[in-house]
Amino acid sequence: MEKDIRLRDVGEAGILARIFKRLPAEGAGVLVGPGDDAAALVGSGDDAVVFASDAMVENVHFDLAFMTPADVGWRLTCANLSDLAAMGAEPWAAVISIAAPGATPASTIEGFYDGAAELSRREGPALVGGDVVGSPASIFLAMAILGKAAGGRVLTRRGASPGDVLLLSGQLGLAQAGLHVLAGEGECRPSLAEGATARYRRPTPRLELGRWLLMGGCATAAIDTSDSLSVSAAHLARASGVGVTLEAALLPVAPAAREVAASRGEDAVAYATAAGEDFELLFTCPTAEAAAVAKAAAEKGAAVTRIGLITEGGRGVLLARAGDVEPLAPEGFTHF
Repeated sequence: MEKDIRLRDVGEAGILARIFKRLPAEGAGVLVGPGDDAAALVGSGDDAVVFASDAMVENVHFDLAFMTPADVGWRLTCANLSDLAAMGAEPWAAVISIAAPGATPASTIEGFYDGAAELSRREGPALVGGDVVGSPASIFLAMAILGKAAGGRVLTRRGASPGDVLLLSGQLGLAQAGLHVLAGEGECRPSLAEGATARYRRPTPRLELGRWLLMGGCATAAIDTSDSLSVSAAHLARASGVGVTLEAALLPVAPAAREVAASRGEDAVAYATAAGEDFELLFTCPTAEAAAVAKAAAEKGAAVTRIGLITEGGRGVLLARAGDVEPLAPEGFTHF
């Protein structure tokens, strides 16, 4: 009889692998099943329906000591929208479920919904319901969201090929720097701290970029970077059966992240590649199209940087720096 293995023994990836084995096989109406940023289902007409869910737990994903309930509702919504962005989908509708102790002020619950509604009004999903239940201890929030993908096509993690280039939107480590500043666990200049803390509290999902990458047909694979660049690159490499080589000199490490890392005595590249919750898009495209993609993305307000190359499978994720090439372990926040 198998020993009763605990979550801390297998980790998040391990328990997900065990769960996936217990799910029904993909049916005729399933375009993309478990293991990507979201699931995709056959919809009505030419659209595919994209379905995602994400959750946040008090004192694990957020601390109300240095962010408002509205910030939390915004971030929960952004996390779900970022999953849709990675698939190239248009937001459609969402519901929120909340569990909270009976002593929780009603204004806190209202604040969660205020923040979620504010970002939803800006980006498009209709908040159409949810549930509120009791909790014996901390607050728990979860959102389930639906999106639509025109033409029945979606971006996945599976399409990268050797020779493709790897591109990243935005900057690395900005949200992590903001969190460390807010928690008193790192320092940077006040002029940089303001942008970093704002990025942590109110991140921006890259929905327009994701839709453009899908509709333009230029991206071969995509994933969001909520778990960190190193983890996301490993997911993409594994799903596509390829290797990834990142160029340290090309990584767009945020200036705030460099200063916070230095204040903590950490290497800036290691800090940035392990930093999560940036909610940027990591994607691949053929080398010949990389310059045009970066230019078009900039015109849409999303700076895109070429950060590496897709190689033959079996090599995992490598980091090239100062003439040396070394394996880059997938590091970021772990639940167990």
